[in-house]
Amino acid sequence: MWLKHAITDGSSPVALSLLTISYRHVYYAQDFKQYSLEMLFTLLVVWQAALLFKATAARGRHFTGMVVIGSIGIFFMHAMPFILVGTGLVAFWARWRGTLDLKYSRLMLGFSVWLAPFARRRPCRRHLMFQ
Repeated sequence: MWLKHAITDGSSPVALSLLTISYRHVYYAQDFKQYSLEMLFTLLVVWQAALLFKATAARGRHFTGMVVIGSIGIFFMHAMPFILVGTGLVAFWARWRGTLDLKYSRLMLGFSVWLAPFARRRPCRRHLMFQ
């Protein structure tokens, strides 16, 4: 209640301009951008995986979405391979138990799509030494 009386219509633009040029807010906003993308891709992969395991129809569509989002997410965050390994192991386990009706060949094809950008992104140390 007191905030509504403290901020008038004339003080809002001044407060907003001070916030946009403040050094600390700009510094922390740079970190926020990185972490927000990581959270976005993590949540999208886990969401597609949850839909994949929960859905009874159109599982291929959710698996394709999970593969595409995961392969793009590798370029944005270093922890994405661990998330993909976790969802991949759960998918193999669900297929082994018979609760996921995707073929093993399709699972392997999707996981190889995940490995391709990861392998492309990680050059070997020997190659880096001679540059």
